[in-house]
Amino acid sequence: MPSWKLVLSVFITIAVGILIAIFSDRFGVPGKCVGWIVLANVIIFVLLDVGKVGVRELIKDSPGEVIKGDALIEEKVVPENESTQALKKQMRYEVHKSSVVPPSERGVSFQVKDTSSFVGKLVNASFTDGFIQKRNIVTNVRHHPTSMGF
Repeated sequence: MPSWKLVLSVFITIAVGILIAIFSDRFGVPGKCVGWIVLANVIIFVLLDVGKVGVRELIKDSPGEVIKGDALIEEKVVPENESTQALKKQMRYEVHKSSVVPPSERGVSFQVKDTSSFVGKLVNASFTDGFIQKRNIVTNVRHHPTSMGF
């Protein structure tokens, strides 16, 4: 069951929308048409809810049991002996060691290319020569004549 505040706010919004639709000079929707629109919306909402519940039952996705009270469900903690704790700690340490990135992969890496010879220039051909060119922000600007003569 939804909150009464939610239901009240929905009904107020619908009522305001109906009043605007009927009495506004801009819209001026006849009252009979507003009635048909509200009826169609109610029918569609009922069909959607029935369909939603049917599909959830079909895929066996029904809601769980109702939790009484505000308390969270507490996990049952089974105490472990020291050898089990030590084994789990060693397993976590092994996972940690396998996931550590070597220092050679943590630093910034770059490659120096030899472009002093003709072959080096051909192999490492680039339009930038290793430097990033400043971009011209305004390109291909066309001025269109307007009626004001600008």
